Amino acid sequence: MGSTLRIMVAGAVVGLAGSAAAAPLRLIPAVLHQAPAASSPSAAATAAAPAARDVPPASPASPAGDDLGFDLLGAPAAPAPSALDLKIAHQAQLRETLLTIHQAMGLATLACLAATVLVGQLSYADKFGRAAPNQTDRYVAAHEILSFTTLAGFAATGVLGLTAPVPYPKPTRLDTTLLHKVCMGAAVLGMMTELGLGLYTQSREGYVNQKSLAQVHQAVGLGTLVAMGAGATAFIW
Repeated sequence: MGSTLRIMVAGAVVGLAGSAAAAPLRLIPAVLHQAPAASSPSAAATAAAPAARDVPPASPASPAGDDLGFDLLGAPAAPAPSALDLKIAHQAQLRETLLTIHQAMGLATLACLAATVLVGQLSYADKFGRAAPNQTDRYVAAHEILSFTTLAGFAATGVLGLTAPVPYPKPTRLDTTLLHKVCMGAAVLGMMTELGLGLYTQSREGYVNQKSLAQVHQAVGLGTLVAMGAGATAFIW
């Protein structure tokens, strides 16, 4: 029995020794199989290089708000104009239009008044500067046509100026606008005086005082021309 035990112990020792010697031999093929991949870094870099070349470089991040040139959040919408604002804007535009026409008609009326005064001077010289047989009365019809044309143009120009809307308050102050109004007021008085005096002078045909009335009519016409010219100059200036 003692010999048998010794034989069993010797067999176990031999088995353990064989297992310990066989373990390194089994590890050698695995190490040899993995060695090329671990020991050749140039091959690994060569394999990874094509993949790195295929990837485009990352672009720097664009700042916020540069996407397509507009703000994604949007600017706050402007408030809609009120009914009062729209009314004021409409009145301001209408006033500008009417005053532009007023200015053009005023200049045309001023030119017509100057022609009326000139023809009136010629008619006065023809009627009262010559003896009765030499009077021609050739300027009478032209003077009447120009006179009534001037009156109509002056009235229309005045209506345009007076009816132009005033969308905002304009305090009265000493400026060219006030000078224009004063001159046009004097021109209105002159026009009314000329109309009444001209008709009365014409009705005094054959009377001694007709020449005197014609002279006053002539002076009032010149004064009206000066007043209207000053008013037009103040308006343009």
